[in-house]
Amino acid sequence: SYNMIPSDISPYVPQYVGDQIANNFSMTFDGVDDYFDGGISSIFNLQGSFSVSLWVNSSSFQNYVHLLSKLDTSYTGWRIQLDQTNVRIQTSNMSGGITVAKNMNTATWYHMCFTYDGTYLNYYQNGSNAISNNTSFVSPPSSNNNNFRIGKSGLTDAGGAAHNGQIDEVAIFDTALNAGQIYNDIYQPTSTGTNQTADLVNNPNLPTPVAWYRMGD
Repeated sequence: SYNMIPSDISPYVPQYVGDQIANNFSMTFDGVDDYFDGGISSIFNLQGSFSVSLWVNSSSFQNYVHLLSKLDTSYTGWRIQLDQTNVRIQTSNMSGGITVAKNMNTATWYHMCFTYDGTYLNYYQNGSNAISNNTSFVSPPSSNNNNFRIGKSGLTDAGGAAHNGQIDEVAIFDTALNAGQIYNDIYQPTSTGTNQTADLVNNPNLPTPVAWYRMGD
């Protein structure tokens, strides 16, 4: 027999353990006119709470680049932009959007995730909170009938600039993910595994995304 004493006790810290699946491909965009069209479904209007997750690897940075866009020519809808200095999320009811310093290099993969719970907007880059509990995102974006695009917007002016580089694993949830889910169940499995990414459908720690684009896998 063995007598346990308090100093022998090791505390158990619960943590997420995300499932992983093979991830061998992504989509490359030429920075000129390449884009992926996701269609016109209402799930892209981001009404109420939401989370938007994606991986990005840029070959170069230029101004007004759209990573994701559900924007029409009247600027109704929403967009996520990455330019030479900032990462930005903007909707039709915001004049300048919410920005954070880019803090990215070319030829490097980064995970990006925006969440909104109806009150607070957060942005996580590589699992770390870069915009915390911002209340300037006053309401969900106005809906429109324009198609959801990855890599470029539907605008024809400079505001519709295309992404030069790769985009992978784009997912939209109709709820706000928490910091633990983003870091442990989405970012961490990919960052620690070789050609592995998080399984966003069969992981019991995550809600099922309303849209998930494997971007080549």
